[in-house]
Amino acid sequence: MLSPTMTGDTAKPLEPPRRRGFDPARLGRTIRRATLPLAIVAAIVFFQCFGSMRVPEGMDSMPDIPPGSLCLIDKRSGPPRPGKEVFVAVPDGGTLLTRVVAVGADGSLRVQNDSPTTRLPDSDQFGDLPATALRGVVMVVFAATAKAPAGGR
Repeated sequence: MLSPTMTGDTAKPLEPPRRRGFDPARLGRTIRRATLPLAIVAAIVFFQCFGSMRVPEGMDSMPDIPPGSLCLIDKRSGPPRPGKEVFVAVPDGGTLLTRVVAVGADGSLRVQNDSPTTRLPDSDQFGDLPATALRGVVMVVFAATAKAPAGGR
């Protein structure tokens, strides 16, 4: 019969179990391994809920947001409150940056351009838009920088 300190025929003392303490190197490896997958998941969630749209050249419907500006939009919000700037799909197939002036009980949107001199249509021309026409509510605007004239100083 073997004693707890003996193994087989030879007398070898058993080593006591090792206690694992705090290992900063191991923690660092775990964090590095988890960072990329977490960043990928965060990016997927971000682009599912939010997005970006650039204001096309020639779109002068909103004087406060010049053409060429980059807008971060919320794609998941419900019907926007009146006064919010939104991107909507218009009946002719394009996308328009405009302002919500009213929301119907069924979620339909009445939109109006801020610029009185714009040639772009709004609800006065095409009527109220269905809620499905909403592409996103503008959250943040990165205004376009002025371009220097070609060949100028």
